[in-house]
Amino acid sequence: MSYPRPHEPTIPAPAEGGAVRDALLLRRIAAHDAQALAELYASWSAPLYSYALRVLPAPEDAEDALQEIFVKFWKKASSFDPSLSSGFTWAWMIMRAHCCDILRHRGRRHALTSGPSLDDGKQAPLMAHGGSDLQQRDEVRRVVRALDQLSGPERRAVEMAVFLEYTGEEIAGELQQPLGTIKSRIRRGLLRLRHILQHHD
Repeated sequence: MSYPRPHEPTIPAPAEGGAVRDALLLRRIAAHDAQALAELYASWSAPLYSYALRVLPAPEDAEDALQEIFVKFWKKASSFDPSLSSGFTWAWMIMRAHCCDILRHRGRRHALTSGPSLDDGKQAPLMAHGGSDLQQRDEVRRVVRALDQLSGPERRAVEMAVFLEYTGEEIAGELQQPLGTIKSRIRRGLLRLRHILQHHD
């Protein structure tokens, strides 16, 4: 699966109902509609690439991450739950977890915590998918803040299980923890995350 190299122009804010459109496109992707994937790539590639470019050490790393992440979207679109977040928030969280995994393997995970945050003005390019869309910006902050309320071990286990699709056994191996411990962390983390998101005002 091949995509053109992303550019970083300012993308106009999505038309009203953009979240609905994205959800419909993800549903089509889940049914293996390649045209729908191309449409989402045209809409999402710039802001996702911008985020990866800020977090990863080199432009080629960001480009590779972008290609890999759209393959993930193709494979796991059926896991998108519109009751928890918008399509773009779901996509951004997958990209964030993917970058975290890359940095962790390179021993540079600290870059995610010391790098730009959602409350940092320099993070604006991340929101190019709808820079003037306050609802979209709030949606991303909502999910990130919900994740921040999990304990560190629970958050890491949830990110690996949900956004990277690691199995319990793979997570246990990566983190060198008993499988039962990992399963408990995932279960507690998902229950707490769902509760936080459903009761967020």
